[in-house]
Amino acid sequence: MHIYYYLVKLSLYCSTFSMCSDLLLYPLDTIETKIKANQKSFTTTRQCVSKIIRKEGIKGFYRGSNTIVFISFLPNFVSFWCYETFNRIFINLLNQKNKDLKYVLPFFTSALSELVVSFIYVPFDVIRTRLQANHPDY
Repeated sequence: MHIYYYLVKLSLYCSTFSMCSDLLLYPLDTIETKIKANQKSFTTTRQCVSKIIRKEGIKGFYRGSNTIVFISFLPNFVSFWCYETFNRIFINLLNQKNKDLKYVLPFFTSALSELVVSFIYVPFDVIRTRLQANHPDY
């Protein structure tokens, strides 16, 4: 029971700090997304920033930020949880059979945990990108 409490606590801390850093960097991500979506409209970053401020105000930099919990917090929590859980499961299996494979194990478990997380992350990332780019349907 104690190891699961530690795992949940570690996952919560890492996910919370990741979400905070994503919120701080969100305006830069918005600028990048708008420039990529409107390559003909924006020639410089300064032009993009001034247009966002003029048309949408400061709120324009945080358009779509309500998805940050689903894009940052939840996937990071699941990623840490899966990585640590997969490591524990496979280490127990390998201790009995082959100890040489335990050096390759982190590569395998991290890829496996990222595969699991992609099912959570990708749909919300598409919504966030469309919101940032001012897609008419969103």
